[in-house]
Amino acid sequence: MKDPVVLASGQTYDRPFIQEWLNSGNRTCPQTQQVLTNPTLTPNHLVRSMISQWCMEHNIPLPPPSPISNPDDPPISASERTSVSSLLKNLSSPSLPIKKQAVKDLRLLTKQKTSVRAFIGQNPEVIPKLISVFDGVDHEIHEDTVTTMLNVSLFESNKKVLGDDPQTIPFLIDALKTGTMQTRGNSAAALFSLSALDSNKIKIGELGAMRPLISLLEHGSLQAKKDAANAIFNLCTNHENRTRAVSDGVAGAVLLLIMDKLLVGESLAILALVSGHKELWRLTELDTCSRS
Repeated sequence: MKDPVVLASGQTYDRPFIQEWLNSGNRTCPQTQQVLTNPTLTPNHLVRSMISQWCMEHNIPLPPPSPISNPDDPPISASERTSVSSLLKNLSSPSLPIKKQAVKDLRLLTKQKTSVRAFIGQNPEVIPKLISVFDGVDHEIHEDTVTTMLNVSLFESNKKVLGDDPQTIPFLIDALKTGTMQTRGNSAAALFSLSALDSNKIKIGELGAMRPLISLLEHGSLQAKKDAANAIFNLCTNHENRTRAVSDGVAGAVLLLIMDKLLVGESLAILALVSGHKELWRLTELDTCSRS
């Protein structure tokens, strides 16, 4: 597999294979036979990172991703542009209910429309306005804001836009610590999405995401644990982040998951990344000495 992508059914395939399948007129998942609500192919960055790591360890050139063609992702229409522009204007309204509804509507639009995600990425001044709506109290606004940012991050070119914004990653990390379980899980998913870029991996690690991600891995809901595990794996492909993860106790967290038979594949993947790290062995030796 060279270029893993996820179908709407949740199954992962190599892009050339599934693209040919869809181009032949098929609108079902080859594995599950589920009728696809849309033919969008989303890059599977976790599997791609695992492939990259294996290639590096075996000195094999990493195959480049296939050229991406998105005929089903048209430019934003005039009506969509008008609607989004109106919502963005409402983010600055003095009325909290109007701002709250604007964020909720943006969450829905960015989930449904790739063109809207792209439009927001082309207007990066939107991000600070979106973040400013959250007053630190309203959990509904918090979740809607974080989820909108997750949706926007799924458009590939937006990953750099969001990563370069000085407020985005700190906001998401704070949501990891203070949000509801749904908000924390969506924040982890957004950080996972952003960490597809090496430059973002470094920023996310330096700004302190590892410890709250491991906490979510330990104490979150099953879906939140999965989102945290995906983010941790991607971040740990960076050496400095592996050091942070080991110091913050990731090995113990994933071993507990394996013992509980939860997220075994994701946990083993993380453990494989950090198992050769000298800090892990140093901490193991210290623990052994303290018990003797």
